[in-house]
Order: sequence, then structure tokens, then C-alpha cells
Amino acid sequence: MNEDVQISLKSVLNWLSKGIVFILLAAILMGAIFFAYSKYMITPTYQSVVKLCADSTDDNSQRINYYVAVAPQYVELLNVNEFYGMVADEMLEKHGKVLTAEQISGRVTFSDVVEGTGVFYVTVRSHDPTEAYQIARAIADLAPERIRDLKEGDKLLVASYPVEPTAPSGPNVARNTVLGVLLGILLMAVLIIAKELLDNRVKSSDQIAEIYGLPILGTVPDFTVVEKKGGK
Repeated sequence: MNEDVQISLKSVLNWLSKGIVFILLAAILMGAIFFAYSKYMITPTYQSVVKLCADSTDDNSQRINYYVAVAPQYVELLNVNEFYGMVADEMLEKHGKVLTAEQISGRVTFSDVVEGTGVFYVTVRSHDPTEAYQIARAIADLAPERIRDLKEGDKLLVASYPVEPTAPSGPNVARNTVLGVLLGILLMAVLIIAKELLDNRVKSSDQIAEIYGLPILGTVPDFTVVEKKGGK
């Protein structure tokens, strides 16, 4: 059984070595396609992040535990259309941009609360870096007010204000290009192996000996080759 596996593996490696040129061409072609698509066909996305924290500055340990426990509720209270409507109004008033609550909702992602803390992140993604920052800044300004109005006595702090992104967060052109190269190698390797497996012709005396385990006593020469060389 082990010998069969070794022979099979050797055959596969032999097939791939013979088709190495096609594998390299497929890798280059797919890598180029993925690079061009990522670089020129996909609109870059920018992101701006707000770090929020339930107030834990109190020295009272019970109060701190309360804020850690209530932080997930803050996420739920902010991740609603009513709050996004407030952000839309802020965008219109300060920047003259008309956005609906649904549009803003589609650009905003809330993280889970970091375990054991009251910290969570709000990530805003947009094709416009300035817009991503403006929405994130509006959230940073309005979120503490929203929590204070809904839960009297509670405090939500802005642990880190957003900054305007200077470089896109996606697409990752380098990663996509590498994926294209690997996909090209894989597809061509599969095609080569499939072609060889479907080809049941005997191509050499060594192959007969390998398949049947019998010695070769003699071979018939190819007379067409002899004639082409001027032989009789």
C-alpha cells in the first residue's frame, strides 16, 4: 500500500513538473487579474473609529461593575434608527450633507464590549474619507448625550476621538493579488492532474512494467522514425 502511494505521489509530481510552464502562466495571469480588479475596479473604502467607554472613574467597585455590566445596553441604545436620525440631523446642520438614518446605519458597525471592561468601538466606513470622519465625530459628540437622556445618572465617555483617514482600509490589493496567484496555481494544477488521470493511454514500456509488475522482454521499434532518418 505504501509503495502504491509513493508511486502515485511521484506520478503527480512528475505531471506537475512537466506542466510547470502552464502553472506559472496561470499564476501570473490570475495574479494580474486580481490586482487589476482590486486596484482599478473596486472603490476604496475608508474608516474612522470612535472608542467609547461606560464611565468607570468612580472609586466605588460596585459602581464600576455596574458600568461594565450595562455597557452592552449602551450599544443597543445607540445602534437604532432614532440615534442615526440624530446623527443625520447633525451632518445636515454642520456639514450640509443630506443622509438618511438608513444610509448612516449602513456605514456604522458597533463592536462587542471588550470583556471585563465597559469599552466598545464604533467603526464608520465610507468611500469618502471626510464623510467617514464626520459621521464618526457626530457619533462621538452625540452618544454621551443620548445615553444621559435615556438613563439618568449614567455616563458614557469618549475614550478616543476619531481622526480623518489618510489611507483606504480596503481593498487589500497585495492580499488579493497573492490570492489570485495561489488560485491560478491551484486551478492549473487541478487541470493538469485531471487531464493525466483521464488519459488512459500507455506512453512507455516503463509504464507497463510499473502497472503490471512484469519485466519488459523486448520492444518493437518505431519504423516511421527509422524511415524519416533514411533507414531501410
